[in-house]
Amino acid sequence: MNGSKSKRSKKHGHHDKASFVVVSPTNSTNAPFHTIMDEEYAAELADPNSQVSHTSNNAGAIDRTWGWIAIIVSVISLFFSPAILGSAGVILGLIAFFRGNRSLGGWSMAIGLVSVFSYLFIVPYYA
Repeated sequence: MNGSKSKRSKKHGHHDKASFVVVSPTNSTNAPFHTIMDEEYAAELADPNSQVSHTSNNAGAIDRTWGWIAIIVSVISLFFSPAILGSAGVILGLIAFFRGNRSLGGWSMAIGLVSVFSYLFIVPYYA
């Protein structure tokens, strides 16, 4: 009888050793247990508050361009026409600052203001 039992169990697809398959709503394909753990672990580590940016990579280059133009205008204003170019450097610096390029925008506003104030307050004493 023992022989017939083993034949019957092999015939119906049963094995002598017990095997466990984890069945859960996320494991409908009966994948190995470590695959399920990897998926769950990755899902728990994801930042739920992160937002996907839908802007193109070209937008960052445009924002940096405003900053560089502002800093160039502000530096030129130290040597040539400080009232006009210094004011333009401050305005372009504000545009760059509010478009996200805070460092170049801040520096160009500072340099433009130094240029304008030096023209208005220091130069009249030496002219």
